[in-house]
Amino acid sequence: LRLPDALTIKHGPAQLLARVVIQGDRLAREAGIRLRLRTDFERLVEHNRREVAAGTMLHMPDSCDPEHAELNPENGFWLAGENDAGEIVVTHAYRIFNWLGTNLAEQIHNCWFGHYRGHECTVAAEAATTITGVVTCAAAAWVRPDFRGKHLSHLMPRIGKAYACARWPIDWAIGFINPSNIGRGLAANYGQQNVSGSVYYPPPWGEHKLVYTPVEQVYADLAKFVSERLSAGGSGALAARLSSSRHAQEVTRTSSESAHQRNTSRCGRILLTEDDEDVRELVQEALQGEGYAVDATDTVAGALSLLDKQRYDLLFTDGMLPDGTGLTIAGRAKAQKMKVVFFTGYAHALAGEELAQYPVLMKPADMDEVVRAVGHAMHA
Repeated sequence: LRLPDALTIKHGPAQLLARVVIQGDRLAREAGIRLRLRTDFERLVEHNRREVAAGTMLHMPDSCDPEHAELNPENGFWLAGENDAGEIVVTHAYRIFNWLGTNLAEQIHNCWFGHYRGHECTVAAEAATTITGVVTCAAAAWVRPDFRGKHLSHLMPRIGKAYACARWPIDWAIGFINPSNIGRGLAANYGQQNVSGSVYYPPPWGEHKLVYTPVEQVYADLAKFVSERLSAGGSGALAARLSSSRHAQEVTRTSSESAHQRNTSRCGRILLTEDDEDVRELVQEALQGEGYAVDATDTVAGALSLLDKQRYDLLFTDGMLPDGTGLTIAGRAKAQKMKVVFFTGYAHALAGEELAQYPVLMKPADMDEVVRAVGHAMHA
């Protein structure tokens, strides 16, 4: 079914959930993507195996495989985004579990493997014992490489959660994210409010971090997303990002022309270095919204080039970058009497003595934390 046609609201705040699904579907169509709600999980299994072999997708849990789990329209669905040629270019799957009287820690095998087949896994996530009731668990989040950079990692999870909350009396929204993707800020992109410890699965899955959000916070995140991204003030900007092809642009650029025009440099000028496009744009928007002028780049070389051309008050940099580390940029910034803040999920991979000179904000973090960290550093 085409997604909006499949929407029947039985639970939750009807107006909010309908708006997320309907306006989200409209923005996807503006990006050339038609969203469909599907329950043929065997097709998703085929797609996952093909993309895993191509190296563009991680193995999804067996609980989304009809061979290993009892799947039907009452306990799961997946979203497929198709391009104009009918090719699947984005997927998100959701399982629904009724854990009344039990919890995730007790049901971890059922949640990941479906039928128990002797698999061993270790749960080191303390929050798992608190997650009970009706739970939606996300899986198979994937965007085809040529459609990445279009903010689909922000849009799709919220559409999926909105549909799940409208269809079932959800108490919790959870997921499991590879630690490397946690470091890239995907938990925040997905609208997940909390990150707990790890769950260790046997190969080919390995370690995953538990991310979880109670339904009240899900609704709050959806309302914020509508207000900031889908409303009259925000939809134009998001739609422009969704519909533009960023692969034809140079990523390393100064993208603060509008900030200069508004003369926001009175609050300070910031050099932002971040190689994840979604994170970079979120941080840039948040800081510009506070009145800072922000120039953004995604490499060490790009940052050093900007430092040669412009005077900055503060460097806000990722730790690990495609052509080096943020420590190289920080050394130059420090020599120019600039303030420095690191924003990284890989502090352990950086030279400890050098990193200890600077404040570090660990990923994932929400934009309020980013703004506070920058403000504190600016006035330190």
